[in-house]
Amino acid sequence: MHQTLDAKKRLLLRAAQCIRDCLLQAQTQSDPIQLPHQYWTECQTALQRIRVAQRHGWHHAAATLTESLRYPIGQCLERLNDLYRQHTLASPSPPIATARDIFHDLESVAEEFDDLTIDLSEPVLSVATAPIVLEDILLGRFRVRLYWGRMGMAHPYEMLALEPNPASSSESTTHPHIVDERLCEGDGKLPIAHALRDGRLLDFFQIVNGILNTYNPSSAYVALSDWEGNGCSDCGEIIDRDYERTCDTCEGTLCGNCALTCERCEVPCCYECSRRCESCGQDLCRGCAHECEDCQRLFCEPCLSEGDLCPECQEKDHEQSVPGSQPAAQEAAAAPPPAARESVEETSSTAVAILPDGLGQASILA
Repeated sequence: MHQTLDAKKRLLLRAAQCIRDCLLQAQTQSDPIQLPHQYWTECQTALQRIRVAQRHGWHHAAATLTESLRYPIGQCLERLNDLYRQHTLASPSPPIATARDIFHDLESVAEEFDDLTIDLSEPVLSVATAPIVLEDILLGRFRVRLYWGRMGMAHPYEMLALEPNPASSSESTTHPHIVDERLCEGDGKLPIAHALRDGRLLDFFQIVNGILNTYNPSSAYVALSDWEGNGCSDCGEIIDRDYERTCDTCEGTLCGNCALTCERCEVPCCYECSRRCESCGQDLCRGCAHECEDCQRLFCEPCLSEGDLCPECQEKDHEQSVPGSQPAAQEAAAAPPPAARESVEETSSTAVAILPDGLGQASILA
């Protein structure tokens, strides 16, 4: 037991000395200016797609793409604010904690948090939080992994969900303030930066844990009220599970405004999977939409004839089949000559009837 305790202390001492060395190195080196090119490119790409959707009248797609701009714009602002604070509000460097101070901090971290893990080869220092519950929604425990070799850089830590319960609309959002294992620090940004700069590790973990246990709706990636809902596949709006509908064809989730109901079989369908009768204008699902045999346009079953013809093609077919619809030249050619007409007229003046009599002969009546 004594040897085990000594081994743990030696590990904490080695880690404390390594962390202090990294802090000294970070203090003497200035970070190069790194503009948020990646997120700016994402913004430009999204804007181009929005313009294309607006030109084609794809309003739902344009609205969804506009909503997707929130994250890259926010990241651009965050990076630029970091640069502003770093290069215009810089103050003289405060004294860095000694190796002994860092060692005592690590001991306190081990007492306050579960499962303190130190990996000198990576190098990384991590702890596990208690289960996080916000507004009766269990989000589970999180592991905070601090890469002390990156201390002095922006965001040298990550947040891993140990029992993830992500938002139903985003698998990468495991907490209202975490996306892609990155914490939105909000008002905690400067306190976290100062704690890491000074080597106050206990303060760092306590501040992060406080943010995890606090909910701020104004800065949430996904609101807790929408946590268990789904996003509409047409407009992107979050839907309460009690009011969502599912497209019968593609099984996409729809809100009440975007769900179209087939007027023949009454199944819901999305805009992409719906069809419309060219004759009566009824909304149809793919199964209730039938092609006209001639023009291949789509119609509901009652608007097609037994030969699968639409009303317009039925009318054309009828005009071609009626004799009276022949051209005048064809009628004139089919009429008999005058002499033949006179003979016909004379014959028609005599009524001829052949009546059988008892002897098997015929009687002719004039």
